[in-house]
Order: sequence, then structure tokens, then C-alpha cells
Amino acid sequence: MIVELFGLPASGKTTTARKLESSFGFKIVKINNKLELFLYNLAFAFLHPVIFSYLFLKLVLNSELFRYKLINIFLYGNAKYQKAKKYKNAIIDQGLLQNLLSTPDDILMYSSMKEMASKLFLVDKVIIMDVSIEDSIERSKDRGYWARDRFGTEYLRRWQSCLAENYALARRALASSSEHVYLHTQTVGLDKELSPELIKFIQPSKRIIYITNVELPTVKARGVQIMKSCEAFARTGVQIELVIPWHVLESWRIMSDH
Repeated sequence: MIVELFGLPASGKTTTARKLESSFGFKIVKINNKLELFLYNLAFAFLHPVIFSYLFLKLVLNSELFRYKLINIFLYGNAKYQKAKKYKNAIIDQGLLQNLLSTPDDILMYSSMKEMASKLFLVDKVIIMDVSIEDSIERSKDRGYWARDRFGTEYLRRWQSCLAENYALARRALASSSEHVYLHTQTVGLDKELSPELIKFIQPSKRIIYITNVELPTVKARGVQIMKSCEAFARTGVQIELVIPWHVLESWRIMSDH
């Protein structure tokens, strides 16, 4: 399972990732050198050529700070996702979805944000660190810097305004793109425990494979009972897969042809 943390700078992504790693055995994905960065991007481009091209085009169209975004957002985001697939349970601190906030130079339309979110939702689950832009700036004082502050006061003021609007749009777009999104509103700290709701969210989903020899569809009561059972399992949050052996389907198809 791959979980991605998403949010504004200083929203607690790194702290939450460390707690998930220490308490639940998740592996924080890190790119250790330039060779890894290159090889994992090569693999990502081969396996996801449409997304790779789409993101690169977005980067070109939002060309301000091109080199910074190319390395820190585009290349590292691609590589982290690709490397995460090596692990049973991996957590990505700022991955592909961070492009929603870090690539645009201007405020996006909601339709554009939703399209981008749906294309980049490649992980199993997403945790949104719900912190306002004001809290993000205030928290950054404790660590002594804020994202991109080295690019000047004027740029920072303009980007913070853009970021606040795009974050609100991204949060809404992600929530509508998938049910596997958790809005994390808890105050984050190494001395604090993760909420029971978040712990429940990251637990791997249980899966049941229901195998039957009954011909489906059917008007008989047995068929109705099977479908009702599967429906009841699904309502509890269990991932249910109904398997009908091929010879049953083939026999049913042959008989229906006659």
C-alpha cells in the first residue's frame, strides 16, 4: 500500500510520516542520489508516458522557477512514486500530487485542478494535512524558513496568495476524485498520538474472494443470496471479489445461444 501526504509547507507532513514509520512499519520513500533519481524517472516515463508528458508540459507552461520545479517537484515526485512500489507499505512525503500546489504560477480553475488531481492520483490513499496558509507561515518560524523564501519577498508574497487559493481547490478536487482521501485536522507533533480515525484509515483493507459454481445471472434464490451477501460484505468496508469458474460461464453462454 502506498500512502501520500499532501499539504502546504510546514503542515506536519514530515512529522506524520515519521510517526507512521515508527509506529506502523511504513517505509518513508527517499531518493538517495542522482543515479536513483535518473533511473526511477526513466522507469516512470516508460510505465506512465502520458502522465510524464502531461506533467512536463504543465511545467513548461508554468515556466517561472523552471529549474527548481523540474528537480524538486517533477523529477523527485516521479522517482518517489516509482520507488514506493518496491515496498509493501510505503509513505510518500510530497509526491506526484504536490504538483497541484507547486507547479502552477497562477490560481487554477476548479475544472483544471480536478482534471490534474484525477490524473495524478496513482497511490492507494492520500492524507491531506489540513492547515491554513496563515498557520503554515506561523509554523515555519519554528524551523527558520518557509518554502521558496530564498527567491525574494515579492515572489514569496505573490506565491503565498496563489498557493492559498490553489490549496482550497486541490483539497476539494481530491475529495471528489476518490473515497481514499483523509482530511487530517489533528495538531501534529512528535509527542502526540495519531488519531484513531487516521489509524483506521491507513489500515490495509480486508479482502474476500467469493468463489461459486452457481450460474450468474440467475432467477433462482441462490443467486439473489450470493449477491446480497457480497453487498453486505462491501458495506462493512471489505473489498469483495466474486469469482465464477470459467466453465460455468461458458456453459451458461452456450445454453443461452440455443
